Amino acid sequence: MLKQSIRQLRDRLLPLLLSPILICTQARSLNAQATPPDPQRFKQAIEKFVQWDRKHGPPQNAILFVGSSSITLWNTAHFFPTLAVVNRGFGGSHITDVNYYYKQVVKPYNPQKIVFYAGENDVASGRSSEEVLQDFQLFITNVEQDFPGIPVFYLAIKPSPLRWNLWSKLDQTNILIKHWIETKPNLHYVDTASVFLNGSEQPRAIFFQKDGLHLSEQGYAIWQKVLLPYLTKE
Repeated sequence: MLKQSIRQLRDRLLPLLLSPILICTQARSLNAQATPPDPQRFKQAIEKFVQWDRKHGPPQNAILFVGSSSITLWNTAHFFPTLAVVNRGFGGSHITDVNYYYKQVVKPYNPQKIVFYAGENDVASGRSSEEVLQDFQLFITNVEQDFPGIPVFYLAIKPSPLRWNLWSKLDQTNILIKHWIETKPNLHYVDTASVFLNGSEQPRAIFFQKDGLHLSEQGYAIWQKVLLPYLTKE
């Protein structure tokens, strides 16, 4: 209970402490932003989606899972057998890549809901928490223009053992996005991060593959357990 209270107090206070930083960052963003990697590195992966859709037709009115490798490796059809789902994750991607290929991986599907996981690779490559928030805001702007009122579920960046040295920055990113999401009625922050920490606030190895980065079957089972009530709520 004490640790939970401390975490809740931190979540309330940190945005207030960070707000001057965010203002300064935005003011100098044109000069200070880390350059995102070239999205053309995913050209072949995206073309496979396009070719599949041409052959079978884009799945319509399903729950769209989109983002980086944690989405790609998730057998969403297996974990959500009673729901219509479509998976358009592409491994190694940043939010900027999802935005770049938005017309290929989001717009064709007319989804009823969107589940989003990205941002971890962005921070690992040097992008700031504020820049990741801005990239996610652009994604939401596009979604709101094309699908007004659609629910979007942001899966919190996970505390991967391999990137544990970055956790304070990754956690800060989660907090910034969480507080912005709370101002948007159709956005939902899903805490898929704290569930992977043990009593000592360290990541539990059982939930991750041997690489210390990607989720194991047990890890995905936790994600399914946390996310399912959001997806089935009327």
